[in-house]
Amino acid sequence: MASHSHVLAAALLAMLAVPLAAPAQTSPPPLSKGPASSGALRGAESPPVRAVSSIQGVVVDEERRPLAEVRVSVLGPTSAAATTDLLGFFRIALLPPGQYLVRARTAGYRVATSLPVELTGGVAPFVPLTLARAADDDDAEADEPAPVRPVTLAAGFGELEELPDQPQGVPAEEDGANRSGEDSRDGGELAWRLRRLRRSPLKDTDPDAGLGGVGDARFVPEVAEVVARAMGTSFRMASSLSDLSLTGEINLLTSGAFDSPQQLLSSNRFARNVAYASVGAEAGDLGTWAVRGAMTQGDVSSWILAGSLAAPRASQHAYDVGVSYSMQRYAGGNPAALAAVTDGARNAANLYGFDRWSVSPRLILGYGAQYSHYDYLTGGGWLSPRLSAVITPVDRLRVHVLAARRMVAPGAEEFVPTLSTGLWLPPERTFSPLLATDGFRVERSDHYQVGVERDLRSAFVVAFRAYGQNVDDQLSTLFHVRSTTAGPADLGHYYVATAGDVRTRGWAASVSHEVGGVRSTIEYAQSRADWESGGTAEAIAHTAASAVRDGVEDLVDITTTVRAAIPQTATRVFVLYRISNGFARIEDVRTGARFNVQINQALPFMNFSSAEWEILVDVRNLFRDQAADASLYDELLVVNPPKRIVGGILVRF
Repeated sequence: MASHSHVLAAALLAMLAVPLAAPAQTSPPPLSKGPASSGALRGAESPPVRAVSSIQGVVVDEERRPLAEVRVSVLGPTSAAATTDLLGFFRIALLPPGQYLVRARTAGYRVATSLPVELTGGVAPFVPLTLARAADDDDAEADEPAPVRPVTLAAGFGELEELPDQPQGVPAEEDGANRSGEDSRDGGELAWRLRRLRRSPLKDTDPDAGLGGVGDARFVPEVAEVVARAMGTSFRMASSLSDLSLTGEINLLTSGAFDSPQQLLSSNRFARNVAYASVGAEAGDLGTWAVRGAMTQGDVSSWILAGSLAAPRASQHAYDVGVSYSMQRYAGGNPAALAAVTDGARNAANLYGFDRWSVSPRLILGYGAQYSHYDYLTGGGWLSPRLSAVITPVDRLRVHVLAARRMVAPGAEEFVPTLSTGLWLPPERTFSPLLATDGFRVERSDHYQVGVERDLRSAFVVAFRAYGQNVDDQLSTLFHVRSTTAGPADLGHYYVATAGDVRTRGWAASVSHEVGGVRSTIEYAQSRADWESGGTAEAIAHTAASAVRDGVEDLVDITTTVRAAIPQTATRVFVLYRISNGFARIEDVRTGARFNVQINQALPFMNFSSAEWEILVDVRNLFRDQAADASLYDELLVVNPPKRIVGGILVRF
C-alpha cells in the first residue's frame, strides 16, 4: 500500500508552525479516558498524553479543627501523596482519570476510612476528611514528641502505628545492650516494639472467654522475647522496607461466557476462576513502581506478570516504562486450539516505554514505542512507535496531533495487558487460524490524526477530530463458525483470518457533559473505507459473508458512554453502547451493537480495616478495548462475539 509519509510530515510542520501564546497560570487538562474511551479525541489520548486532574480537600478533627502535617495518600491508576498545610488543606495534582481511594493518617489519630473518588479530567473534586483521636490503649505513644515511623510486620502481628525511632524511657546503654544481645531480659528493641503493637479484637478479648489466655496482652511480650532473639536484624530490615508505604489490590473473580439468558443457569459456563494481585509504592524521585500478576484455572491455565515504573506527573519528563510476560496452556480437547503450538503452550512478552515531555505550559510532546514478541509467530518481534502532541494556543482550547504505527498479532488481545483502567485478565480464550495452511499474519496499521477540544463551560466539552488509517492484512475474528480444516469454535475459542488491506478516512465530533457525579459523552463518527480484499477473504466468505469487504464502504458510528457515582449507596456505574452499520455477523448483515456494563458496589460494612472492599459485576460483548491508534475495523470485523461476564470481590489497600 502506498506510503503517506508526506501527509504525516505536513501535519507535523503545521503543528510546529502554530504560534505559542504566553504561558498561562494553569493549563486545562485534556478530555478524560475511561475503561473504553469514546470521546471524539480518544485517538489523541494515548499513554504518553493522558488527561490529568487533581484531588483536593481538607482534614479536620472531630471538633472540626484543621489538622496540619497529615499524610494524605491516593490509590488508583497511580499512587501519590501530599501533606496538609496549617489550614488542613491538601492538593494532589496531575493524576490520570480513574477511580481512586483517598485516606489520611497521622500520629495520635485513627486512620481515616478510605473514600472512593472518581476523576474524569474535569473539575477537581473536594474531599473532606475527619480523623478521630486514637484511644489510649490503641496508641500508647501518641503524646510522645519523638519522630514516628510506620512499621508493618508479618501477617498475624498487625501494624505499629506510632513507634519512635528510640524506645522512650529506656536508657541508651540498656537499649544498646538489648540490641546486641547482652541483655535479653526484655527481648531487645523488637520485643519493646512488639509489646506496643495495636492489638486485634482477639488480643483485646478477655482471657477468661475461652481463648486459653491468648487474648491476654501479657501473651505479646512472651512471644516477643522468642521472636526478638531470632529476628533482631531482620526486623530492622523490615522497618526500613515499611517506609515504602506499599499500596495494592487483590481481586478474586469468576468469569464465563454465554449467548442466551438460558445459558446463565448453566454452571459449566462459569468454570474459570481468576486471581489478580498488584502492589506498588513510591520510588522517591523516580516516581512510583508497581508489580501486578494474575492467573486463571480451567481448561485454559494461564498467568501473566507485569511491572512498571512511572515518573511523577509533575516532572518535566513524565516517563512510563514497563514489561510483561504471559503464558497460556490449553488442557481441553479441541485440536484446533493447539495450532502453531509446539510445547502445549503459547508465550508472549511485551516491553514499552513512553515519555510525556512538558516543553512549556502550552506544548506537551509524547513519544515512545511498544515492542512485542510471540513464540507462535515467525519473524521475530514487532515494534509499534507513537508520536503525539498537545498544544494549548489559548486557554480552554487544545489541539491534538497523533501519528502512530500499530502492529497487532493474532490473539494479541489475550496476552498484552491493557493500558486503560478497565478489567485486566490473563489469557482466557484459545484461537487458531481459519485456514491452517495459511497460518497467522500480523496486522500493520498506520494512524494519523488532528483534533481540537474546547471547554465551553465547566460542565461541557466539545471536540472534533479528523483521522486517516492505512491498514495492511486487516484481521478478522470469528466466533461460532466452522473452519474448513478444523472443527467448530465454541464460546471459549475463535478463529482469526486476514480480510485484506483497507484505507480509511473520516471525522468525528463529540459532546461531553458532567453534572452531579454523572459524566456522559456521545460521539458521532463518519468514515469512508477503500478495500482491497485479499488474504483469506475467500475462506471468510464461506462462514460469514458480511465480514468480507471490497470496494468503497461508508460507515456511520455512534458511541455513548455514561459514568456515574452514587454516593448514597457507594455505587459506581459505567455503561458503553455503540452502534454501527459496519459490524459483521454470520448472516449477511452489517449492522449491530456492542455494549459494556460495569457495576462496582462498595461494602461499607467490611470496614474492619483501612482496605476498601467492593463487589464487581461486568457484562460485555465488546471484544477489544478501544485503543487510540487501533484500526477502525478491529472491532467491526469481530463476528458474533459471545457475551462475557465477570464477577467477584475487589480489595484495595
